[in-house]
Amino acid sequence: MEFSQEEKLNLLGISVWKKRSHENSLDLIESHLIEDKYLFCSYSSDNLMDESSKMIFFKTLALSIGKENVSKVLDLDSTLNIKKIILMDTELPPYLSKYDDSSIFKHSSMEEICSSTDNKKEFLDLIKKLVN
Repeated sequence: MEFSQEEKLNLLGISVWKKRSHENSLDLIESHLIEDKYLFCSYSSDNLMDESSKMIFFKTLALSIGKENVSKVLDLDSTLNIKKIILMDTELPPYLSKYDDSSIFKHSSMEEICSSTDNKKEFLDLIKKLVN
């Protein structure tokens, strides 16, 4: 029985890194809702932020724009009246393709936003304009 090169490396304890296909990476998108109207999509693999940090990020954002309700979306309810979709360094998931392009906005990742005070201010200003 002959082993492939990848199998031989695995036997030696070396993991082979493979680039994820575009289809698989869409499955890693997670979403958060503010006031059931503003949907924020980001990759769940944002390395510097764990789940509690992400929730703090969105709760702080919500309070900064005068909103209170924040929730992580596990299954997008089709009855929701989503007004704006903010893609944070990700592509639009196929299940959101029904939304008009005028309600979809692209921005950098949470990591990038949190990397400087200027980035935070810029992001907050953008969100305030979208919400009001």
